[in-house]
Amino acid sequence: MECISNKLKMSFSEIEVLCETAGWKMLADVEGHLTIIKEGKVFFDEENILLLELATALMKWLKTIESGSIINFYYESMDYEDKPILAFILDKNGNWRLLSIWEIFADNSDLLLEDIIYVIKKYITELAEYLISNFGIDFLHLLESRTEYYVELKNKTLPNLGFKTDRN
Repeated sequence: MECISNKLKMSFSEIEVLCETAGWKMLADVEGHLTIIKEGKVFFDEENILLLELATALMKWLKTIESGSIINFYYESMDYEDKPILAFILDKNGNWRLLSIWEIFADNSDLLLEDIIYVIKKYITELAEYLISNFGIDFLHLLESRTEYYVELKNKTLPNLGFKTDRN
């Protein structure tokens, strides 16, 4: 069986917090470099992405998916007019596709929903831990009042990763 991490990877680097940030303004103040690798090839590689805004959109989509509503993920940013920045689209044959206005190559291969979910949870968890340890920003705490998904994510350990989103 092929390892999930070989199919899809999302990573961030060069995170910058633009100013002392609090509340929902934080979504526009945390940016960095986002790279998505699909089957070993760089699919998306862009700087100045609002990483926290993306994480929040992904969390909202995960909550919807996990409640049983299978819908497409379509991410537009308040920072750019180009769209979609990132999309997971379910085609008429039941296959998931990855799309972006800035994609380096067209994705013609299928993704499993479980692979997408795994990679998204890993991205959110790693971003949360990085922001807490490097900037003291606990964006999951901010989301606690806005989404029930926070409670599920905060206490969940991802399979084979050992990551937790709490400070323990």
